[in-house]
Amino acid sequence: MFEKILELSEKSVIEKLISQRNLQGHNPFTLSALLARRKLFEIIINYTSRTLWVHGNVRAGLYPLSQLDSVNPDGSINVNSALDYIAMSNSKTHLDMIRGVVKEILDLKWKTYGRRQFFYRFVFYFIFVTNCSIAYFLRPSIRPSSYPNNCYLKYGTSSLHFVRYSIELALVTQWIIKLGLETREIISQGCLYKKSLALSPTKFLFTIAIYILFPGIVIFRYTCHHVAENFLCVISTIFITPNMLFFLRGSSYTGPFIVILFKMINKDLRLFVVIYFIVLTAFAQELRLMISIHLKLSSLHFSFFSTSQSANMTISLKRLRKHSIQLS
Repeated sequence: MFEKILELSEKSVIEKLISQRNLQGHNPFTLSALLARRKLFEIIINYTSRTLWVHGNVRAGLYPLSQLDSVNPDGSINVNSALDYIAMSNSKTHLDMIRGVVKEILDLKWKTYGRRQFFYRFVFYFIFVTNCSIAYFLRPSIRPSSYPNNCYLKYGTSSLHFVRYSIELALVTQWIIKLGLETREIISQGCLYKKSLALSPTKFLFTIAIYILFPGIVIFRYTCHHVAENFLCVISTIFITPNMLFFLRGSSYTGPFIVILFKMINKDLRLFVVIYFIVLTAFAQELRLMISIHLKLSSLHFSFFSTSQSANMTISLKRLRKHSIQLS
């Protein structure tokens, strides 16, 4: 139908039709990319192209990048580009559209700067995680008897402490650099940054650690709240280490397994957690009534509903000790 319109209508009318936008700001070209209409997309992109020369079945042409590329001519991010709709989608129909000009643009972007930036970010992240691990392992597990206050993490005189201080200083420097790079990326990409976080949950956790957890660690270190600092260190380790999966997606060997793992977490594991907590809440009430009323036993774990729920979780993990319940 659209091909007949192109044949029977004047070029000025077709150009006006293609340039019109709806209320969402989409023209027919970007809308075909958003809805994964591959045939319509190819018709429009071939119509707007300009042929330079043809030799046999080989054709050289120029394609306009104003609506296709994700970068505007002034260097800003084009949030309504056809390339963004195709590349950022997870559907099979959008994957089928990565051919021809779209594939050539993606390959050129990867070879020009994408591969280099990916490698730089991987090296930076690997050094960052290594410094975090070494700094955490060198922390004293308990407060030394020679330090009566809670500032024992700030004032150490042994050589091991000085090694930890140097690593922590390098870690803080890396954190400041990463904070600046992420802030610049958020400002330049805008809503595209939110899309990238939605497609990569591990990057979302890493961003939370950069913007929330690490500033709290620095503040608690300065104010000598070692308990809160240790807690944030544990949480930050949980948040930053899964980001390694983001870089493993770039390999043809590990990429498919990472995608399958993300789908399992997004569907199966999330459903399991919901069902698990529903069953946990129901059995926590039953255990509390059974132990406190019917068995007439007093237990610190089953005195209140909140503690009963946590104790029931511990029972499900088979880690509740036998002496947790005492006879009244």
